[in-house]
Amino acid sequence: MEKYNILAVDEELENLQLIKRILDKDYNVIISDDANQALGIMGREEIHLIITDQKIKGVSGLEFLKRSGEINQNAVKIILTSYADTDLLLNTINSSRVFRYILKPWDPAELKIAVKNALETYILTIENKQLIERLKENYSKTLIMLANALEARDTYVQGHSERVAYTSACIARRLNVSQSDIDLLYSACLLHDIGKIGVPESVLKKTEALDEDDFMYIKAHTAIGERILSPIPDFAEMIPLIRYHHERIDGKGYPDGLQGDDIPLLARIMAVADTFDAITSDRPYRPGKSFDVAIKILEESKGSQLDSHVADVFIGMLKEKEITSIWELE
Repeated sequence: MEKYNILAVDEELENLQLIKRILDKDYNVIISDDANQALGIMGREEIHLIITDQKIKGVSGLEFLKRSGEINQNAVKIILTSYADTDLLLNTINSSRVFRYILKPWDPAELKIAVKNALETYILTIENKQLIERLKENYSKTLIMLANALEARDTYVQGHSERVAYTSACIARRLNVSQSDIDLLYSACLLHDIGKIGVPESVLKKTEALDEDDFMYIKAHTAIGERILSPIPDFAEMIPLIRYHHERIDGKGYPDGLQGDDIPLLARIMAVADTFDAITSDRPYRPGKSFDVAIKILEESKGSQLDSHVADVFIGMLKEKEITSIWELE
């Protein structure tokens, strides 16, 4: 790649020129004697390493590092200081994620080594982030693959898991659920029916109403899903949502007969989305119902099967746009 960009900030121009002379052969060194000017540079240039004095014009070195982190989280930081106050240095290092500090007067050889080590850390940080993104992408593809494998057994439920996942995420955002919990909920929804792999195909595709024996197979799918996923540590957080998505507010659900707030909020959200999609989708024994009919059924199910607040929020979302496809929800 091209030379790494180093931003050096110091209120003394002589120090900046010295840093530039020492490093300019191997790196592209940009200098600034003013903190606000340096922040402006960061807004325009991709900076890989910041070298700053603890005393600079405009703001304190600590404040500059904090604000620089808001502009560029990846840039590695080295602070030059004449302070021997250990507590102050540790506070600066910890609060601003400084790679290291160098006491003044600093030695050019020491600075070169520190810069080399800092940029090696930068490279590792970027590579780790790229690896994490690839793992996340592969993880998502794996979830969708598993959901598709299940739905391949039953053409009547193709797309069901993705619709439930999308609907649940929309409801959760309206309820101000954290993004990390929304991500968890979405993943769990993709696999919420994975336990139906253990349900006989004759039951899944039955064109008549299910009898008591058939329903026993269906009721087992939440526990089967838990058993399928439990050996995989990455799935641990979503397992309770998969196990409990057929619990009811009145305690008449399965598999554990949980009531009210004992059912996790994310599972209660999934239950509303799952119920709505089940009502509006075609099944072997009946065609899907209209959104208007589904809304009426949701209204009737509040406080018994479904969480009243979650259902009200979802119904409000459906009515405010008068949507005809669930993909129009947001």
